Amino acid sequence: MSNGMCNQGEMSCEIVSAMHDTMKRLYKAALTLNLSGSTDVAHALGESPQTVKNWEYRGVSKSGMLKAQDAFNVDAGWIADGVDRRITNITSAPDISGYVPLVSWVKAGNFNEAIDMYQAGYADEFVPITVPKGRHTFALEVVGDSMYPDFPAGMRLIIEPDMEFQSGDYVIAKNGGEATFKQLVRDGGDWYLKPINPQYPTKPLGESHIIGVVREAVRKFR
Repeated sequence: MSNGMCNQGEMSCEIVSAMHDTMKRLYKAALTLNLSGSTDVAHALGESPQTVKNWEYRGVSKSGMLKAQDAFNVDAGWIADGVDRRITNITSAPDISGYVPLVSWVKAGNFNEAIDMYQAGYADEFVPITVPKGRHTFALEVVGDSMYPDFPAGMRLIIEPDMEFQSGDYVIAKNGGEATFKQLVRDGGDWYLKPINPQYPTKPLGESHIIGVVREAVRKFR
């Protein structure tokens, strides 16, 4: 079992490095339907989130494989041994490049490069990503409707703090201890944080600090 510790901010935690191969394939299949993480998979298969979390270490049960075959349109045998015995859309699924912690907006607002977001207890869940993972990459879940309809509440954002931002990027910015998700735009020599929902105003970046660029967004359907 894992001792819950990580090394240098990389995903060397046993919580991920020891993940059962059948569960890695199940997560990959779920991504074809834009489902990400144990909670999404549990809902899609009619299982409890704890059951799915247990599969990460023990392997997906036979009944779980059969449910996934129907829910995700994949071969149950492929989940079991990696051999796809029928033509499915799993071949077009993006490769999972790693797993990153899903953190709260409060923790994002207090983000500091010195903080190891992979340390034990920092996140309740690790979610798969298909973009390259850096040392401090993390995930957030959209709240509110300021970025609706492109980014509805519940969508998961993959944030890269070590990427240089540019105009047009979707970013996470903070002022003090509060974090916000907006599009960063430049007009002349000034920077602004722009919402998508026209009911919210565009505001100057001012003294706000960009803590990360959004690299990927995965929509949750239920």
